[in-house]
Amino acid sequence: MLTTLCDGSRSSSLPPGSGDEPSDSVEEALGIFCGLLGSCAQHVLSPRCRLACIGMMELLVPFSSQDTILEQIVPYSHVLMTDPVAKVRAKALQVLGCALTAVVLASLAAEKSYVGAEGLMAKRRGRAVHMGQLDVMVPTVFSS
Repeated sequence: MLTTLCDGSRSSSLPPGSGDEPSDSVEEALGIFCGLLGSCAQHVLSPRCRLACIGMMELLVPFSSQDTILEQIVPYSHVLMTDPVAKVRAKALQVLGCALTAVVLASLAAEKSYVGAEGLMAKRRGRAVHMGQLDVMVPTVFSS
């Protein structure tokens, strides 16, 4: 099921000519699925089920947009950081770190592509733009 959602192929259930792009429908489906997993993680009694839900949310992070991560995955992981079971708290912290890392990397990539486009335009106008600061930031932020 997740493979179909994250595949990016157009769903056959959409009528031809509907204004939805495949990425929009996939993003909506991922948002609904993240909401379902987060709600289940909050309301089930078994710690194993909470671990399974938060683990599935971690698997969805690479396929989700920044909006889905910040609006659904981060708040649900934050709530689970107060769980009475230590394994659930540890997994929630791990998912939170993974999600925030994905958001930062995506924003750095977007900024770098923006600066790259600005550099291309500046090069055409005869000015130079340096992108070295962005190359230095990534290893500094994520060094272990």
